[in-house]
Amino acid sequence: MYLVSYKATVAACLATNLGTPGMGIGFVTTRLTARTAPLWMILSAATLLFAAAGTANEKLADQFAVRLHHIQQNGMSATPDTAPTVLPDDEGNAYFAAGRVKLPASVQQLRYSTTPGSVNAIARIDFDVLTQNSTSNNPLLSLFSGVHDVRVIADASAQNGTATVTAQSVEIDGIPVPRMALEYFVKKYLTSKFPNVGMTSHFKLPSRVDSAKVETAKVVVYQR
Repeated sequence: MYLVSYKATVAACLATNLGTPGMGIGFVTTRLTARTAPLWMILSAATLLFAAAGTANEKLADQFAVRLHHIQQNGMSATPDTAPTVLPDDEGNAYFAAGRVKLPASVQQLRYSTTPGSVNAIARIDFDVLTQNSTSNNPLLSLFSGVHDVRVIADASAQNGTATVTAQSVEIDGIPVPRMALEYFVKKYLTSKFPNVGMTSHFKLPSRVDSAKVETAKVVVYQR
């Protein structure tokens, strides 16, 4: 009797929950879909945003490439156009982020910002690659090992076809580097390989670039 009653109860439940339109499996599926729909909407929106950001960055990098190409082509002319070429920071950073510049093996990332007469650059540096794992007993060099985020603030200008960059401060992972230690490192590992690189560096400018002004969020290049 109890078995018959139990079977009848089960049958009634099945008929009510599975047999009735809009209930049963369909009802459960609807509830699950309702609960997960907001999550899928968020994930889809995030995917679209990332895709849009990637497209925007590629567009900025393309625009920067066009500007560089113009400078190169203009520099090949016997009478180059003297109208200035503006190089915006956001396009330059997108250009670096897109991997369109072959950076040294020791530099994993690079981004920068400009203010009048100054460049603020942040890079992830692998000092072991930079120093080629060479060792030194000088305690001043103990700072320069492993992979770290390095911020360099430097004065920058360009006149008469030559750019001048003078380092004002350097931080490693947010910690200021003592100037004595920095000067020793630069002399030992950079100037020894690249004579024109130091605390103050001078570079000849290509493509008949005569001068440049470092301004807020941009560098203005003049050719002649």
